[in-house]
Amino acid sequence: LDGPLADSVATAIVGVLLAAFDVGPERRRGVIGETLASLADPRFTHYLVRLDGAPAAVARRATFDGLSYLSSIGTVGSARGRGLARLVTATAAVDAFEAGSELVHLGVFADNAPARALYEGLGFGYVGEAGPDMLLIG
Repeated sequence: LDGPLADSVATAIVGVLLAAFDVGPERRRGVIGETLASLADPRFTHYLVRLDGAPAAVARRATFDGLSYLSSIGTVGSARGRGLARLVTATAAVDAFEAGSELVHLGVFADNAPARALYEGLGFGYVGEAGPDMLLIG
């Protein structure tokens, strides 16, 4: 996806992400750039749910080499509690397996109890102990 349609979709996705994760407006430009790049890459699929026409929930799936990684799963505050995060996560996971993935991976902060409960309820399980967001072993 590129051109004016990509700009419109990226704006909707980024609006949800900034609201869902309480990200300041100074990061908007960078998040839009990353979103536009992934919209143009066929390995990525974005999911956007609108509620009464307004962007409400999002997720992103990257699929390659038999693996799918789910990220950027979020819901705006006014739409929470309606199952939209569950909807986008479950849809992305099902699509991942249909795209040939053998594994579906996502990351979640250990102290994010609502997200952990949601992912566990969808059948995700933990691999290893809680760790930092980034890890380099070498």
